[in-house]
Amino acid sequence: MENLHKDFIYLDGMWLKEEQLLKLAKNAGSMVIAEHYLCAYLLNAVINGKSDAIDKVNEVRAVYGLDAIPYSDIKENCSNRRDTKADLARKKYLEMVPDKQQAFLSSCLKLLMEHHKELFKSKTYWTGIYLVVRDRFDSKIRKSDFPDLVRKITPSDWPHNLLISDTTLSNFSHYLDYCDRGEAYYDMKNNPWEDLCMTFWDIVEYEILTGQ
Repeated sequence: MENLHKDFIYLDGMWLKEEQLLKLAKNAGSMVIAEHYLCAYLLNAVINGKSDAIDKVNEVRAVYGLDAIPYSDIKENCSNRRDTKADLARKKYLEMVPDKQQAFLSSCLKLLMEHHKELFKSKTYWTGIYLVVRDRFDSKIRKSDFPDLVRKITPSDWPHNLLISDTTLSNFSHYLDYCDRGEAYYDMKNNPWEDLCMTFWDIVEYEILTGQ
């Protein structure tokens, strides 16, 4: 599963695939009931900048004999929102006091392990978490200081064999091509932890922007 929050949508305590949610809307029997499902679908679309969501909503509206929603400028507006989502997430994170930042990161790590355990293959994958924190929130954080932060944010049920040590990030540059060593993780040509970085950031961004 490449991206939990793009492929699945949260509604009434459940994670539903997009096609499941839209099918529920089409089979709801009335637009009044269908709107309950569409609101969750559109919220997810806004968070993820999915401009084609209006096409899907219009398909549901057609089932109930309603006119399509016009959207001549919506795609451009969605593109602009995509450009600012990361900035907004960073702003909200930096507004938190350190204890709240740590609690937030811990909750995101818990979600990562619950839904994407297969992406965290060894303790060296803490490097991917470090890159997300460094490139999204704190450009001044040092690799030597990161283990101390990790010990504060690691969930209590984290697998023992995946706990960080003081030397976990010591061979950081050995894993990277020379051209990637000064790049942010999302600009690297060959990021060994790409799937983990992208998935963890998706979780972090979604959770902070939706206030979960």
